[in-house]
Amino acid sequence: THAYATDGGTDIARLFDSDGDDTFYADPTEASLYGDGYYNRAKSFDAVHAFGTGGAGFDTANLYDSAGDDTFYADAVEASLYGDGFYNRAKLFDEVFGHATAGGNDSALLVDSEQVDLLEAAEDWVRLFNTSGLFRNWAGGFQSVTARSDHGPDLKNVDAAVDFLILEGLWNDA
Repeated sequence: THAYATDGGTDIARLFDSDGDDTFYADPTEASLYGDGYYNRAKSFDAVHAFGTGGAGFDTANLYDSAGDDTFYADAVEASLYGDGFYNRAKLFDEVFGHATAGGNDSALLVDSEQVDLLEAAEDWVRLFNTSGLFRNWAGGFQSVTARSDHGPDLKNVDAAVDFLILEGLWNDA
């Protein structure tokens, strides 16, 4: 299925996964959700919401930035990447990748779950995940990343050379 937003207004698309493994791809101009036997695409929508509500499958999302200044937000339930003229969200996905590759001054906020989570960071990426497999959120290429431990203490394993990461809350060395 291919849907196009062409006549103005505020257009919102909602995409729902299957019971199997699914992949959500979103950039500022188009988004697609696909898996075994189906492919759904939304083009030129102001906002796209993808829901990973299916059964036993492993759902992955890849959210991409624009050339402007964008923000990536991710917690244990949902993640979004948004900027001027676009908003893309993945809810209930097992793994989400936020990609800052198109330019601008991009920032990310990763928030922990109510369980003990692990934060890892090196070079130009940060990953916050739950060791029980509840969620995995990645931020790559962002000029600044804030990792917030609201339910800590959480654990961290951060390369000493990482200078773009801001830690908030209680983090213990892993």
